Amino acid sequence: MDPNRISLRPFKLSDADDFFSWGKDERVTRYLRWNPIPSREEALKHIKEVAIPHPCRRSICLDDRSIGDVSIRPESGSERHLACIGYALGSEYWNQGIMTVAIKMAISSVFKELDYVVRVEALVDEENKGSQRVLKKVGFQKEGFLRKTKSTNDDDDDPTSSPTRRRRRSSSGDRISDKQRKFLGLTRYFELVLALGDVFILLLAT
Repeated sequence: MDPNRISLRPFKLSDADDFFSWGKDERVTRYLRWNPIPSREEALKHIKEVAIPHPCRRSICLDDRSIGDVSIRPESGSERHLACIGYALGSEYWNQGIMTVAIKMAISSVFKELDYVVRVEALVDEENKGSQRVLKKVGFQKEGFLRKTKSTNDDDDDPTSSPTRRRRRSSSGDRISDKQRKFLGLTRYFELVLALGDVFILLLAT
């Protein structure tokens, strides 16, 4: 895949059809906080009310067509030097190196624009091997397991919800779905971390 074809940008209402095409896929939403999008109308509503207002969410585009999304959001207060990453990609674009490129772009942008961020974290479901591989390719290092992690029911649909809660979420950094939540006591999560020095070395070498 030519990396020049891949870009990140804010969502637009005109992305509704493309967003619906991958947002309705259960394979894509399995580890996300939202269920598969049931209709184009709901896709348009999600873009308008959730994706566009989200200050850190960007559409992953191939030739300017939306094929996924990525967000890296800093914590606040005494943890403002930390940030959490979340992402999704249409299943037809898996295993082509697209997500690896998109995550590198997103991380590079965050470190350039927010000089106080020195650490990016991702929570990954133990079963989500593909997501683990992507993060390790980018340079994330596994720090350990979070066992019997809890997830609150607050602000499920709040596009500006606190990343402090996101650190107890699912593979893409987002909140665990209702279906997954009832199995939470038996679920373990990988926590993978990328430090500032690591990403600078990685990005300068590519």
